[in-house]
Amino acid sequence: MNFEFVNGLPVGYIKNSSCLVIGDLHLGKELKFENKGITFVNINEKISKTLTDVFSKRKVKKIMILGDVKESIMYPDRNEYLLLKRFFESIQENKIEIFIAKGNHDGHLEEVFKQIKINVTINKELFLGDFVFMHGNALPSQEAMLKKYLVVAHAHAVYNGESVWIKTSIGKNAKKAYKKINEKEKLILVPHFNPLLNGLELEKVGDFMPIFRNNIFSFENKKVFTLSGKEIKY
Repeated sequence: MNFEFVNGLPVGYIKNSSCLVIGDLHLGKELKFENKGITFVNINEKISKTLTDVFSKRKVKKIMILGDVKESIMYPDRNEYLLLKRFFESIQENKIEIFIAKGNHDGHLEEVFKQIKINVTINKELFLGDFVFMHGNALPSQEAMLKKYLVVAHAHAVYNGESVWIKTSIGKNAKKAYKKINEKEKLILVPHFNPLLNGLELEKVGDFMPIFRNNIFSFENKKVFTLSGKEIKY
């Protein structure tokens, strides 16, 4: 499979497309903590630097962001606008093409990017070769179910408090739900990128994600991996 886990990071890499994959940025999350008197110094800059370091080590031309770009569900306030502007300017400086699969926190996202004057491609689903990308808060389209790989985020999955990757195969109800499917299609669930987010323990992910809850993809047959790529035997 042409999808790599970037060692030690919640970042995927598709080599033949020179494309990075991340999910659940929730930029502005630190502002909620600040309102409660809790300050995380330069967390946004640290997140940006993590990506910039990967850009410098790999020939990255594109980045797929799997939704929940911002913490605000509707319109961001002024401070969140500034965070978003600085973060995406840092990506643009590296001449990276930006693609975003809209998540449940991404209301008015097109207007936001127009305001901060950042050029991005935004859609509910994004297609790239054998891959389709979406946030994961809804079920895939018919077209998405014909690809080789569906890549999602949304769950913030953790095992014993540590972020994890999940891979699995088609579930028992997929044929009932869709007119036609690729029976060999694989699902990749991406860890959350923002370290300030709460994780959802592995045993709860099956009830949380629509694709698992409806058995479109099998939660029972999943394989779980650490950020370093080691399979977890649980």
